[in-house]
Amino acid sequence: MVRTTPRFSDAGDEVIELELGALVREVREELAAVGAVNCDLAELTVEVEHWRRAARRAARYLGRPVRTGVEASGVWAALTDWPATETERVRHQDRLRRVVAAAARLHPDEDRP
Repeated sequence: MVRTTPRFSDAGDEVIELELGALVREVREELAAVGAVNCDLAELTVEVEHWRRAARRAARYLGRPVRTGVEASGVWAALTDWPATETERVRHQDRLRRVVAAAARLHPDEDRP
């Protein structure tokens, strides 16, 4: 995630908006590429609600529906219509195949059909 250092000024909200700009761009790129993004709480340099706001903004820019959430370890955002295009479906299937292949290498002694 983009590392932004929170600053305080009389402009308050304006500063927050400026800081979120780079985060919105980064989240937008990740959402467009894989349909979801997450960030560990320890890595956040903005407040949780500001991160979620940036994620919602990124999805609006893409014209896509999104859900955001917070868990004990981090924050996440996922496009609810992913995969929506053939390109996204192919990309999604490729990533799933790679995950399954990696998991299979971790358990080589187990029987496989």
